[in-house]
Amino acid sequence: MQSFAPAHPTPPPPAEPPIRAGSPGRAEATSFGPPPVFTVVCVSHRPDVLERWLLPSLRSQPQEAYEFRLIDSRTRPARSCAAGLNAGAAGARGRYLMFVHHDVAWDDPNFLADVAARLDQVPNLGVAGVAGVEGRAGRPYAVPVNAVLAGERPGMLVGEPITDTRPVEAVDELLLIVPTDQFGAQAFDEAACDDWHLYGVDYCLTAARRGRAVVALPFVVRHRSPGSPDRAFFRTLDHLRRKHRGHARLIRSTVGVWRTGGPDGLAYVCYRCGGLVRLGLRQILAAAYALPPAVLPPAVRRKQAAWVRWRRAVREHASAAAAAADAG
Repeated sequence: MQSFAPAHPTPPPPAEPPIRAGSPGRAEATSFGPPPVFTVVCVSHRPDVLERWLLPSLRSQPQEAYEFRLIDSRTRPARSCAAGLNAGAAGARGRYLMFVHHDVAWDDPNFLADVAARLDQVPNLGVAGVAGVEGRAGRPYAVPVNAVLAGERPGMLVGEPITDTRPVEAVDELLLIVPTDQFGAQAFDEAACDDWHLYGVDYCLTAARRGRAVVALPFVVRHRSPGSPDRAFFRTLDHLRRKHRGHARLIRSTVGVWRTGGPDGLAYVCYRCGGLVRLGLRQILAAAYALPPAVLPPAVRRKQAAWVRWRRAVREHASAAAAAADAG
């Protein structure tokens, strides 16, 4: 782990150049000055992504607001993301721990101060995030809470922004905030989350079981890559299903919703089968929409026109994003 705060340069290790939180060419130590509000912890193996996304956002914040702790998995491989983040949180000096992906960014220079003000208003806080999901009575699906700007700048708004702090069932791992004093009693479960997925969902379920508040905060951040489930994701999901089936019927996340009952491997099979069905439907619809409008029923013709408008809007958005990136 490399530990940084905005003061007192320290020499980089001789083997590989470190990823730094301060200005180029300066590493920053955490052991000086008054305690910061946040200890920001990140596991990264891509210094180029870190330099383009998270670090500029941190540098825009007041130096006394945070200390930055990096687990550089190129030089210190972590057995899992939970293990890496637990190591990064050890000895944290901040009042809050912020666990964040290396491809997350924000543009507000008062972001950390505004987030801290919101957190201080939440009684019995367990975990907070900027994107979450909630359930609806009698409905077996996850309802997204808040929005994220996905992809390269300016990004595509995914979801609907909220205007106030809202209770949720789980928050996305792209940015998690936990009170430091609580994390000493409840760290990430390295046994259940032994890969790189769902450690935040597991933490939310455990915190809620202990009577702690799980909330989404009304801040919109940019996220480069939302990712997608793989086989390891569903293996970890089976661990969580066994762990929480005694007190939870459903596990909701920003990726999907699953029942805690049933045999191991069932969720993965359903996901793969559903993917094949969706692929087949997309191919059928694409073939139908390619037909001349005159041969289509009126209802399908209207859908074809809507689909063409949507495709045009996507292309225009991509062109505008590329032009903005070139201008920047």
